[in-house]
Amino acid sequence: MIKVIVLDLDDTLIDTSSLEPFRSAGRWRDIHRYFNGCAVYQGVVGLVTTARSVGIKVAIFSNAPSNYVQGLLKHFSITVDYVVAYHDVTQHKPSPEGVTRILEYFGVSADESIYLGDSNLDRDAASNAGVEFFTVDWGSASEIDSSHKGISGLSELIGKNSMRSSARTGRSELIQSGNKLHLGFYLDGIKQEVWSFKDNKNTSVRRWVNKTVELAPSFPAIDIVVRALGHAELRAEDGDKALDTLGKSLAVALEATYQPKILEKDHVLDKSTNCSAAQRLQQVRGAYKADIDSIEVKSNPTFLIVDDVLTSGATTDEITRCLSQAFPNSSIYIFTLVKTLYRLELGTDSQEQQHNNQLFSDLYNPSIDSLADESQLSGYVRSKSSSRLVSKKFSANYARTNHNFIFHNLLQYSISSEAASGQLFAAIQVLKNMLQRGKPTIASRKLRKAFGIELDQNVLNTPAQALVSDKPVFWNRLIRGNKHSGYYPAKRFFDELIPKYFGKYIFVKQLMLPEVQIYDMTQVYVEQFQNRQVDFYIPQVGLIIEIDGQQHQNSQQLDEMRDLFTETQGLKTVRFTVQELASENQSFISKINSIISHIQIVDGLERDGVLTPPNGISLLNYQEVYENGADVTDPRLRLTSALRFQLLLLELLERGQIRLGELKKLFIVNRDGTDFAEAALDDLNDLLSNLLRLIGIEERRIEVALIESDELPSERSGENIFIDFSILERYDDSFQVNKDVIYSRTDYFDFYRYFEDSDAVSIETSQLIDYDFFELSCSDPIAYKLDLSPGSEQRESLRYFLSNLFLPYLEDVDFREGQVGIIGSALSKNGTIGLLPTGSGKSICYQLSAVLQPAVSFVVCPIKSLMYDQKADLDSIGFTRSNFITSDLKAGEKAKVQRDFGRGKYFFVFISPERFQTHAFRKEMLAIGLDLSFAYAVIDEAHCLSEWGHDFRTSYLNLANTIGRFAPSAIYIGLTATASVNVLKDIQTEFDIPDDFVRTPMDFTREELSFHVIDDKGRKVDAAVELVSEMERKWNSDGEYGNKAGIIFTATVNGSKGCHSLAGRISTLLNMDVRYFSGSAPKMGGLQGEAFDRYKRQVQDDFKENKYRLLTATKAFGMGVNKGNIAYTVHFGIPGSMEALYQEAGRAGRDKKLFKEVPADCYVLLTKEPNSAILDKIWDASTNVKDLKEYVKLLSRDSDLNTNLFLMTNSLDTINDEFKLMANVYEFFKYNQEHNTVTITARQFGTEKFKLEKAIYRLSQLGIVSDWVIEDFFNGTLYVEFQCLSEEGLENKIEHTVRKYDPEFKLADVFSSDNQYYKILCDKLRKGSIDKSQFIFLVLLLWSYDHFVYNRRQSQKNVYEHCSLFAEGRMDGKEFKEKLEGYFRHDKSSQLLLNMAENSVSAKIWPSVFFETDEEERTEHLVGSEKMTLLRGQLSRFLESYKDNAFLNYLSGVLRLASDEFDDADGERRMAASFDRLISDNRDEALELVRKTMQLKPMFSENARSRFARLVHEKFEDLDVLGEVNEELGDPFSYHTLLAPLAIRLEKLTSLYKGINW
Repeated sequence: MIKVIVLDLDDTLIDTSSLEPFRSAGRWRDIHRYFNGCAVYQGVVGLVTTARSVGIKVAIFSNAPSNYVQGLLKHFSITVDYVVAYHDVTQHKPSPEGVTRILEYFGVSADESIYLGDSNLDRDAASNAGVEFFTVDWGSASEIDSSHKGISGLSELIGKNSMRSSARTGRSELIQSGNKLHLGFYLDGIKQEVWSFKDNKNTSVRRWVNKTVELAPSFPAIDIVVRALGHAELRAEDGDKALDTLGKSLAVALEATYQPKILEKDHVLDKSTNCSAAQRLQQVRGAYKADIDSIEVKSNPTFLIVDDVLTSGATTDEITRCLSQAFPNSSIYIFTLVKTLYRLELGTDSQEQQHNNQLFSDLYNPSIDSLADESQLSGYVRSKSSSRLVSKKFSANYARTNHNFIFHNLLQYSISSEAASGQLFAAIQVLKNMLQRGKPTIASRKLRKAFGIELDQNVLNTPAQALVSDKPVFWNRLIRGNKHSGYYPAKRFFDELIPKYFGKYIFVKQLMLPEVQIYDMTQVYVEQFQNRQVDFYIPQVGLIIEIDGQQHQNSQQLDEMRDLFTETQGLKTVRFTVQELASENQSFISKINSIISHIQIVDGLERDGVLTPPNGISLLNYQEVYENGADVTDPRLRLTSALRFQLLLLELLERGQIRLGELKKLFIVNRDGTDFAEAALDDLNDLLSNLLRLIGIEERRIEVALIESDELPSERSGENIFIDFSILERYDDSFQVNKDVIYSRTDYFDFYRYFEDSDAVSIETSQLIDYDFFELSCSDPIAYKLDLSPGSEQRESLRYFLSNLFLPYLEDVDFREGQVGIIGSALSKNGTIGLLPTGSGKSICYQLSAVLQPAVSFVVCPIKSLMYDQKADLDSIGFTRSNFITSDLKAGEKAKVQRDFGRGKYFFVFISPERFQTHAFRKEMLAIGLDLSFAYAVIDEAHCLSEWGHDFRTSYLNLANTIGRFAPSAIYIGLTATASVNVLKDIQTEFDIPDDFVRTPMDFTREELSFHVIDDKGRKVDAAVELVSEMERKWNSDGEYGNKAGIIFTATVNGSKGCHSLAGRISTLLNMDVRYFSGSAPKMGGLQGEAFDRYKRQVQDDFKENKYRLLTATKAFGMGVNKGNIAYTVHFGIPGSMEALYQEAGRAGRDKKLFKEVPADCYVLLTKEPNSAILDKIWDASTNVKDLKEYVKLLSRDSDLNTNLFLMTNSLDTINDEFKLMANVYEFFKYNQEHNTVTITARQFGTEKFKLEKAIYRLSQLGIVSDWVIEDFFNGTLYVEFQCLSEEGLENKIEHTVRKYDPEFKLADVFSSDNQYYKILCDKLRKGSIDKSQFIFLVLLLWSYDHFVYNRRQSQKNVYEHCSLFAEGRMDGKEFKEKLEGYFRHDKSSQLLLNMAENSVSAKIWPSVFFETDEEERTEHLVGSEKMTLLRGQLSRFLESYKDNAFLNYLSGVLRLASDEFDDADGERRMAASFDRLISDNRDEALELVRKTMQLKPMFSENARSRFARLVHEKFEDLDVLGEVNEELGDPFSYHTLLAPLAIRLEKLTSLYKGINW
């Protein structure tokens, strides 16, 4: 018997050939950076997994250093039992010393071991130690016979040596998901068995066929079995392929026919192992056809498609399409040996691996011989036909009772096998998920009303109600004993002794479950205890009771080990001998007392509040209900019953046991006497009707005649459905007797014990964790076909779901403007961008869309507070199936949420963009896409996605690339209140969303907000204190308005203007509770790390719960936080952009009803800049970064612009620093270009993580970096995929990148540019001091810095200008608000501006934007003042995004002329630049523009006309042109300029002839 496998490491377990140069050079210190270039040999890893699962120890023997060996094992997450490395022995391979050391360590002999290696060194080391040697297929070891070459033989050897304990009674079962069936999972350990099957090895094929036939009774009824064709097969031929053997045997067992020749292919396919999932889908699409003439079949056949491995499902989906097309009314099932899983976290404790371990054992320990004759096989299946019934557990509720329940004896059938039922199946999945969205969640308005619950009554905060019955529990089959003697001591203990001795705790008998597996109790997998069971378990008290008979003597040592293990999990074990039970002696009494004592301890801890079960139900609650009975009229019991009944009806619908529109009799044995069924059915039909109406398929109802009784009828017809229903009772084994009855019962398992840091020390230290059986029911997402026009039926159905799921307590619920367009576009499976004002309900748009899809979604959030806020809001309405992953979570917590996300435990998770740059999360995304399905990729606050967004983060920039690679089927929903032109364009470009699917409301106005700007004259703190005092008097002085809150936004955390010190000063001066909130901890705050994270969470929670009224905060609190009663916001200094102003001010007034009469106040405290000359230079678009930094130093210390512009310019690296980092990284890439992947660290390049990631992003803009992953956040370690491009490739890439923002950019133009910096670059290139790639790096950086700084500066100018005009009284609050909201409006007008800015339209039509047509009179006239205000707001947004656009510069000049602000930096200078560009290109066109502009004469004052005339004269220097201007405008300047020569001449003549008397 094999007890130990000795393994070589390099090129046996792991392909490390890429590391050979480093090993040879002895570069052990930095070799770990190149581990990503290695790859594990999956077959050998599988061998390790399999061996360890059957108790064989695995050891590594390597001539390499220990750090290297352990590093590689850790990098690839490979676990072994022992390692012998270079320094562990004095003699190395081929010496046997290392092998001998391993054998001694495990205490085994040489003939109990085998050695697997790849070289002659390994062969000789094994031979010298007397150990049998095997070599890998790819190895170089010579003189090896074929029986010892390759790992398949070794795998078989392990299988034959796997000795399973006689205590193992379980066998693996068939796994079904919809219409897909499989035996196991394609994981390491079972893969070798699959490979042997694929190779048609007789012994392996026989093992798989044996196991499949064993499970044939669990298959649905099948008429015809077919098989997938091999990649090179065009038609199945008579032969002995492995799939033929499997198909034939399975057909015999199922009493079906095997007809593989039905299927044909029209072309040969590439091997699937050489294709990606997308390529497999592409090549197989349309490849299959059905030869319907070759067979005779009934009209509605049921097919079974047989294949070996279900990978992406492309092949079986294509065969399904082909068969359903040929046989429209057929049902189709898919059976594969194994299903591929893509999840990362699949250790030995995973359920999938446990299943595979049992499957591996079953393969080598068959229960049936598949080569028996046909009559035996079919008889075997018939005798076990009841196996086609299954049980299913759920976790869901409408009330606070026990949430977990089970249905027994459901039919193992799925309408997903029916070609015509695809949309109905998807609809059923949506409804099942919807009902399970929380535990508890909130029932519909109709159902609550039916059960006497008021609309505004919070059903989530009611006291918990225990579900327990006093009716006797009968276990007649499950409790074990001696059949021959008829002695059942365990049954006697349960039936007789517990009632006799348990006293007041007799009720725990109702909670006690017999024959429970160790894993089910502990949720921890231990190989030795797989399938081992305990006699009784009481989950609520963590108590195991064992009745030890004769068999205990044989397993005493293992039982003792198991008792020690369960003790570490907080479980107490009490063992009785059968003699103690028989005599009821003092030892028996002592052990009974021990049980009672343990129950009393748990009871006491619960009463003292030390232990709180997750569902809130204590032992005392159970005792009270058991002794006093349950009130069956209690709405909590009715709601619980209704939910379970609704889910049962959906299960029956999915399994084809009831059909829509077809009347069916349902006999319900209502054990509890609770009135629920009719109301539950009526409510479910409403849900179903509204969903079917939305989808656009025929509306049919569940037509059932409900017949309730107290007992099961003795005669039961197979045409009717019989349901034995109770929520108070838990199940016994009655369901195994009455297999024609469906049983609905409460489950025994509510929670298990978990000790986070160590083994169990005391019960008090345990966490009680929910058993949660929920997994999202998935199918392909639904493409809704919608008419959501006002009053339409579909819109009403959508409103039905809005009001019942998300606004359950409000009357007269309807959508806010803009929401329906976004939701409708998303549900129609269009990538969608939603632009909505703050407070307009952006979150509802994705949440409602996601819950109406049978698939998983994820939500990318920029800040943690936003994630917490959205999660808390969902929890408050009973939508608890969401979660977040943030840095505040511990590593284990993050891993669990990530793992649960991959398993479909959530409708969606909230994640930061950084999470997408990790291997683990990407793996889970891939798993969902292939194992489940994706609905939506939601980008909340989508403006962060763009480099031009005011909250840009580098981690967002690779987001589209990552989602495209790892969740390609996800539909994008981008949501934001604030998107500038470039930002919107970036989002659309990155996610390929056309203009048609950009959704925005017609009106961006928020009536509930009022804006104010105060010039604080530099007394900012005093002004803030006075303002807060005023706001408190206004909003909180009497009861009319109630308790209102406020937020003060600051630009910084620290310093006199920071939120931390400001909170303290206001708190002291006004004697009120003021808290602060910031992204990073203040320097003087005293809190750091986890303590500060906890503080922030507490501050946010307390603020939402109105525990204090005023918060000072940085912009970290400015996005998305939803608190309805914020009555005022104060900007402590102007923000950096209009977006920030609107985003942060928009925290106020979110509960529109509260502020309908009196709007919320949004204040800006402005300290103006007195030095207007410096401002003029700062605003000048031609000012470069270097000069800008100098000008900022000259600003007044107190001014807001000083603070904001200093923060902006100070955060900019010099171009030289960023260039050096880019160049150094690129040189490193070139040095390692044969690998195409490297691991790099920030420290390696002497920089910080965010700077290194920015450099990587810049290189990705140039096509050098294709992807990167963050391997270590704290040390700035990145894994990068790259390629080194040619000069031509780099030139093409930079032009492609820049043209996204500047369509006219050409790299060649740089050489003729007047820009002084470009001239310097060109000179350096000519002199050879930089090469072409470095030149391109610098051009990209110069262009990016130039446009980035311009963008930020112009944004600051816009907000400063608007606030200054308001503070000076030159603009009122209404106009300020109009301009602010007009800035964000996206309509036909803004589309026209964008089109003219980005396309080479003739300049002579530019002035047309100032005209509008009267459709009735068919006349054209100038736009009014309101449209001019709107134009100016929109233009300000465009100017931020376009630095030097001739059309926009012209437009800006005209608008400044019209408002007599031509001296502004956005006035004459811009118009002059526009004319310069036009005159150089086409003087005649420029002149035509002048003529068209003069038609705008009514808009201009006399001074404005003169300014325009002077500009025209300066640019054209032509008196004839000026004459035209004078004739049209009649302005003083042109008069003076034209008459000046005449006047001079006249003066000369007058002087000459002075004194002459004519």
